[in-house]
Amino acid sequence: SYAVVPEEGHPGLERPWIEYLVPAAELEETVGDRPLAGVMAAEALRIAAWRPRLGAETDDKTIPHELDLLRTAVHLAKGCYKGQETIARVHNLGHPPRRLVFLQLDGSQHTMPAPGSQV
Repeated sequence: SYAVVPEEGHPGLERPWIEYLVPAAELEETVGDRPLAGVMAAEALRIAAWRPRLGAETDDKTIPHELDLLRTAVHLAKGCYKGQETIARVHNLGHPPRRLVFLQLDGSQHTMPAPGSQV
């Protein structure tokens, strides 16, 4: 068998992320005595784990480099797959055209910085 050990330190490796859709009638049986958390808690965990919300923070033009998926989800030397040439070209040129990053503002201002501002 073939396995890749991901680079240590990637925030997405701290906890597995699995979502279940459960019929309301089966909720108690499925959840048991586990504590429930709201959508905001799940959203905070998703962001802390660097997991983009598909369709909102990504689009159909997004490539793995932009989401930092080369460390955990893409193998550059393995077989043929759709988009392989694009991935190899961007990897060999050095950087993607855009990059999704984690940005934490200190909250000292009540407005977002203007585009182009130094942060």
